[in-house]
Amino acid sequence: MNRKFLTSLLFTTLLITSCNGKTKTSEIGTAHRTEKTENVENDIIRISYNQKINGYQVNVIWKPKTLRYDNAVGPAILEFSNGESEFTLTNNYFALPVKLFDLKTSENSIIGINKSQVSIDYNEPNIGNDTFESIDVPFLFIDLNFDGNKEILLTKSGQGQSFGDSYDAYSFDNRELEPDLYQITNQSPFSEIDFFTRLDAENKELILYGSGGVCFGTAQTYSLKNDRFELTKIIRMERDDDAEKCYELIYTVENGIEKLVSKKEIEQ
Repeated sequence: MNRKFLTSLLFTTLLITSCNGKTKTSEIGTAHRTEKTENVENDIIRISYNQKINGYQVNVIWKPKTLRYDNAVGPAILEFSNGESEFTLTNNYFALPVKLFDLKTSENSIIGINKSQVSIDYNEPNIGNDTFESIDVPFLFIDLNFDGNKEILLTKSGQGQSFGDSYDAYSFDNRELEPDLYQITNQSPFSEIDFFTRLDAENKELILYGSGGVCFGTAQTYSLKNDRFELTKIIRMERDDDAEKCYELIYTVENGIEKLVSKKEIEQ
């Protein structure tokens, strides 16, 4: 099939399924507001990374559409190849810093592209035991299930709770992307990963946090047991409106059954 037609078809599919996420106007320098724009078909930017990433050469076909803080956001096709295998993934909320590109903007929208071929560096994020909020790249390879093999996370800009980022996770089998039937993308707890998530490599735990406002929140700890994650602990913050107090309740979970082990008052 003609590559030009295939790219157009893939982007048509992406744009139909994409959602209009809430964005905030970003202050863009005058360097990004040039009037004369190159005649680029579909306003597409082709990105190549200067370094191999986890052994893969990565190229991106991207259509930036909106501005969110200091990033440009839009649907993208990511192409990975390492000489032995190759695969593509799509992300409707692919984001990169505006300063890397020569764009024409109007308020919070991107209305033109001045340079359609761009090479950029990839800087590996150092997450450690921090939350995923420290991730500042549009994708990364990370061992999510502690099996010694890295999965890939795609960053979905602004699609998590509190307008933070969420992530799609994809697993591999012998360096080949696993079929949809076996993918972890829609499996708990991986389907709930966002910028509040924390990976505890020492204890082999994945900790998910849900915020419901002041004195309303839940931290769920999934522990690796027998090569699979199980919910083992829940911490809830609850408010007693009558007493005007906030409490932290800790539960252990075994075979899906919760057991309250402590309750204490905490400052709001």
